Amino acid sequence: MEAPAATLPDDVILEILVRLAEEASLFRCAATCKLWRCLIADSSFLRRRWPANSRHPSSLVGFLANKCHIHQGIMGLPMGPAAAQTFVPVPGPQPVFGRGRRSLGSLLPQAGTLFDRVTPLASHGGLLLVRFVPTHHASRPTVVHLAMCNLLAGTCEALPPLE
Repeated sequence: MEAPAATLPDDVILEILVRLAEEASLFRCAATCKLWRCLIADSSFLRRRWPANSRHPSSLVGFLANKCHIHQGIMGLPMGPAAAQTFVPVPGPQPVFGRGRRSLGSLLPQAGTLFDRVTPLASHGGLLLVRFVPTHHASRPTVVHLAMCNLLAGTCEALPPLE
């Protein structure tokens, strides 16, 4: 037997999602299932949700998404999956970080290879806390490396390691 939610057509789901009052509710819905995440991430939905001529534009500038790919090993053979962080801007007349998807590292050029292997943990007040695996030296697996990033200012500071 098919689940009741699976019987709703996509256009009905989109009508419900576009009417959600808070961005947090929208992102909770996006985390619910792959279908809803794809519907919400679609550029036509984002333009409809946050039209360019809106009197009350969202303070949301975009969101981070994982883009899975395969690492190339010796002689170009795949070594296993990895997740690269991609910043997806919300459509608008003048997006803060420009149009199109960008790697997280491109938003903070002075961070170098810090964002090769990074996991966003929390954000508040324009700051982004990330956990990263340093590429410049070997680190014990029990050591936690964190960085505080201000994407609007383009700055990122590594915090002292936690043991």
